[in-house]
Amino acid sequence: MSLTTAQNTTLQTDINAQGSLVIARAAHDAPAVANFYNALSATAIWRSDLTNSQVVAACVMTEVVALNTTAGAQLAFQTLIHPPIVDATSANVRAAFSTLFSGKTTLTNLTAVAQRLGTRLEVLLGAGGPPAVSQVFGYLLQPADVAIAMGW
Repeated sequence: MSLTTAQNTTLQTDINAQGSLVIARAAHDAPAVANFYNALSATAIWRSDLTNSQVVAACVMTEVVALNTTAGAQLAFQTLIHPPIVDATSANVRAAFSTLFSGKTTLTNLTAVAQRLGTRLEVLLGAGGPPAVSQVFGYLLQPADVAIAMGW
């Protein structure tokens, strides 16, 4: 993956605004800048890589069984977790979980497991939130990316 022109522009602007990167910028130290952006931030992002087992582990089974009393709810839940990976960056997936488990412990658990702290890059190139939906979920910024963004 490589960053888009717009993402490179956003990254360049942010690098130039970071006081803690003054020395790295002056030295054209792309690895130091990349390490800065690959560090975890304090901001949550939605995950796009939830496994079925993580979703099931987050569920209170009595609440899942209770879905049988609602026409179509059990089928809707099964459909959501059928793919091996559940993408919580999708507003539709989050809305479905909310609809199925409104006011339940399972919704609290699913919301927690569907998020993680984002790297500075993921948060910078994210939208909404917090938690944000990152355009570069799981991407580690490379020194070459920094060099391109900065024109070094």
